[in-house]
Amino acid sequence: MAPAPVVALLLAISCSAVKLTKENFQETVIESEDSWLVEFYSEMCGACGEFAPMWSKITKSNAAASLRTAKVNIDEEGGIDLAMSLQVLEGGLPAIRLYTSEYDVNIEDPILEGNNETPDYATILSRIQKVTETLEKGEDGFYKKKGF
Repeated sequence: MAPAPVVALLLAISCSAVKLTKENFQETVIESEDSWLVEFYSEMCGACGEFAPMWSKITKSNAAASLRTAKVNIDEEGGIDLAMSLQVLEGGLPAIRLYTSEYDVNIEDPILEGNNETPDYATILSRIQKVTETLEKGEDGFYKKKGF
Protein backbone atom coordinates (compact mmCIF):
# COMPACT_ATOMS: atom_id res chain seq x y z
CA MET A 1 0.00 0.00 0.00
CA ALA A 2 1.29 3.46 -0.94
CA PRO A 3 1.94 5.97 1.88
CA ALA A 4 -0.89 8.48 2.45
CA PRO A 5 1.01 11.52 1.01
CA VAL A 6 1.75 9.58 -2.19
CA VAL A 7 -1.90 8.50 -2.44
CA ALA A 8 -3.04 12.11 -1.97
CA LEU A 9 -0.66 13.32 -4.68
CA LEU A 10 -1.80 10.64 -7.13
CA LEU A 11 -5.43 11.51 -6.48
CA ALA A 12 -4.83 15.23 -6.88
CA ILE A 13 -3.20 14.87 -10.29
CA SER A 14 -5.31 11.98 -11.55
CA CYS A 15 -8.01 13.95 -13.34
CA SER A 16 -9.91 17.16 -13.56
CA ALA A 17 -13.38 15.74 -12.90
CA VAL A 18 -15.95 17.88 -11.10
CA LYS A 19 -15.58 17.75 -7.30
CA LEU A 20 -18.85 16.65 -5.71
CA THR A 21 -19.91 17.16 -2.11
CA LYS A 22 -22.97 16.38 -0.06
CA GLU A 23 -24.07 19.97 -0.67
CA ASN A 24 -23.83 19.96 -4.48
CA PHE A 25 -24.54 16.32 -5.40
CA GLN A 26 -28.33 16.64 -5.69
CA GLU A 27 -28.24 19.70 -7.93
CA THR A 28 -25.19 18.69 -9.96
CA VAL A 29 -25.91 15.01 -10.60
CA ILE A 30 -29.46 14.04 -9.66
CA GLU A 31 -31.22 17.12 -11.05
CA SER A 32 -29.05 17.25 -14.18
CA GLU A 33 -30.40 16.01 -17.49
CA ASP A 34 -26.93 14.63 -18.29
CA SER A 35 -25.66 11.19 -17.30
CA TRP A 36 -22.80 11.21 -14.81
CA LEU A 37 -19.89 8.83 -14.19
CA VAL A 38 -18.87 9.31 -10.56
CA GLU A 39 -15.89 7.93 -8.66
CA PHE A 40 -16.07 7.62 -4.87
CA TYR A 41 -12.69 7.46 -3.16
CA SER A 42 -10.71 8.21 -0.01
CA GLU A 43 -7.27 9.77 0.23
CA MET A 44 -6.49 7.24 2.98
CA CYS A 45 -7.31 4.28 0.70
CA GLY A 46 -4.30 2.61 -0.88
CA ALA A 47 -6.42 0.89 -3.54
CA CYS A 48 -7.93 4.28 -4.44
CA GLY A 49 -4.47 5.73 -4.97
CA GLU A 50 -3.49 2.77 -7.12
CA PHE A 51 -6.70 3.18 -9.13
CA ALA A 52 -6.22 6.95 -9.68
CA PRO A 53 -4.20 6.65 -12.92
CA MET A 54 -6.82 4.28 -14.37
CA TRP A 55 -9.64 6.69 -13.40
CA SER A 56 -7.78 9.46 -15.21
CA LYS A 57 -7.45 7.25 -18.28
CA ILE A 58 -11.15 6.30 -18.10
CA THR A 59 -12.27 9.93 -17.96
CA LYS A 60 -10.26 10.65 -21.10
CA SER A 61 -11.53 7.58 -22.99
CA ASN A 62 -14.05 7.52 -25.83
CA ALA A 63 -16.38 5.51 -23.58
CA ALA A 64 -16.60 8.38 -21.09
CA ALA A 65 -16.25 11.27 -23.56
CA SER A 66 -20.02 11.76 -23.70
CA LEU A 67 -20.55 11.49 -19.94
CA ARG A 68 -20.09 14.12 -17.29
CA THR A 69 -17.45 12.92 -14.84
CA ALA A 70 -17.06 13.71 -11.16
CA LYS A 71 -15.40 12.57 -7.97
CA VAL A 72 -16.53 12.32 -4.36
CA ASN A 73 -13.81 12.32 -1.70
CA ILE A 74 -15.49 10.60 1.23
CA ASP A 75 -12.98 12.21 3.61
CA GLU A 76 -14.20 15.75 2.89
CA GLU A 77 -17.33 17.89 3.08
CA GLY A 78 -19.88 15.27 4.12
CA GLY A 79 -18.58 12.81 1.54
CA ILE A 80 -18.93 9.81 3.82
CA ASP A 81 -22.54 10.72 4.62
CA LEU A 82 -23.26 11.06 0.91
CA ALA A 83 -21.59 7.74 0.07
CA MET A 84 -23.50 6.00 2.88
CA SER A 85 -26.83 7.46 1.78
CA LEU A 86 -26.15 6.24 -1.77
CA GLN A 87 -25.15 2.76 -0.54
CA VAL A 88 -21.72 3.13 -2.12
CA LEU A 89 -19.70 2.00 0.90
CA GLU A 90 -21.39 -1.39 1.00
CA GLY A 91 -19.28 -2.39 -1.99
CA GLY A 92 -16.06 -0.76 -0.81
CA LEU A 93 -13.73 1.79 -2.35
CA PRO A 94 -12.82 2.86 -4.91
CA ALA A 95 -16.27 2.78 -6.45
CA ILE A 96 -17.66 4.02 -9.75
CA ARG A 97 -21.36 4.65 -10.26
CA LEU A 98 -23.06 5.67 -13.50
CA TYR A 99 -26.12 7.85 -12.97
CA THR A 100 -28.36 7.44 -16.03
CA SER A 101 -31.71 8.50 -14.58
CA GLU A 102 -32.94 10.12 -11.41
CA TYR A 103 -32.92 6.75 -9.62
CA ASP A 104 -30.88 4.39 -11.82
CA VAL A 105 -27.44 4.17 -10.25
CA ASN A 106 -26.45 0.65 -11.36
CA ILE A 107 -26.35 -0.62 -7.75
CA GLU A 108 -27.10 -4.19 -8.85
CA ASP A 109 -24.26 -4.25 -11.39
CA PRO A 110 -21.85 -1.39 -10.54
CA ILE A 111 -19.09 -0.32 -12.88
CA LEU A 112 -16.58 -0.81 -10.03
CA GLU A 113 -16.66 -1.52 -6.32
CA GLY A 114 -13.64 -1.88 -4.08
CA ASN A 115 -14.59 -5.14 -2.37
CA ASN A 116 -13.96 -6.99 -5.62
CA GLU A 117 -10.72 -7.32 -7.52
CA THR A 118 -10.28 -4.23 -9.69
CA PRO A 119 -11.13 -5.18 -13.26
CA ASP A 120 -8.80 -4.22 -16.06
CA TYR A 121 -9.25 -1.06 -18.09
CA ALA A 122 -10.97 -2.83 -21.01
CA THR A 123 -13.53 -4.47 -18.70
CA ILE A 124 -14.43 -1.15 -17.07
CA LEU A 125 -14.84 0.51 -20.47
CA SER A 126 -16.99 -2.40 -21.62
CA ARG A 127 -19.25 -1.98 -18.59
CA ILE A 128 -19.62 1.74 -19.29
CA GLN A 129 -20.38 1.12 -22.97
CA LYS A 130 -22.99 -1.51 -22.10
CA VAL A 131 -24.93 1.02 -20.02
CA THR A 132 -24.51 3.93 -22.43
CA GLU A 133 -25.86 1.87 -25.35
CA THR A 134 -29.34 2.48 -23.93
CA LEU A 135 -28.90 6.27 -23.74
CA GLU A 136 -29.41 9.02 -26.29
CA LYS A 137 -27.03 11.91 -26.87
CA GLY A 138 -28.25 15.48 -26.74
CA GLU A 139 -27.31 18.26 -29.13
CA ASP A 140 -24.39 19.08 -26.84
CA GLY A 141 -22.92 15.59 -27.40
CA PHE A 142 -23.53 14.34 -23.86
CA TYR A 143 -25.65 11.33 -22.96
CA LYS A 144 -28.95 12.38 -21.46
CA LYS A 145 -30.66 10.65 -18.58
CA LYS A 146 -33.68 8.49 -19.23
CA GLY A 147 -36.92 10.33 -18.61
CA PHE A 148 -35.54 13.87 -19.00
